[in-house]
Amino acid sequence: MATPITEPFDLLRLSLAERVFVKLRGDRELRGTLHAYDGHMNLIMGDVEESTYVVDVDESGEVGSGVRVSVQWRAACADLVAQAGHRPGL
Repeated sequence: MATPITEPFDLLRLSLAERVFVKLRGDRELRGTLHAYDGHMNLIMGDVEESTYVVDVDESGEVGSGVRVSVQWRAACADLVAQAGHRPGL
């Protein structure tokens, strides 16, 4: 039987070690592997790709075309987790 998802932390718990998509304020998005989280919903992720949507505005104030800018962040997540003192799910 599948585990029911009744609150946000249920979804986080089931998403550990999975690739996740996180939408942030300011037209920013993160895609990466979820390694840990805490009660404040701080996330520790690895192999993260950050995307930002940039809109060009010309001199007249007209909105031009949008451009998606992506940056890859690769770090040794195990080192980051150990330094932060976080344990998965805490």
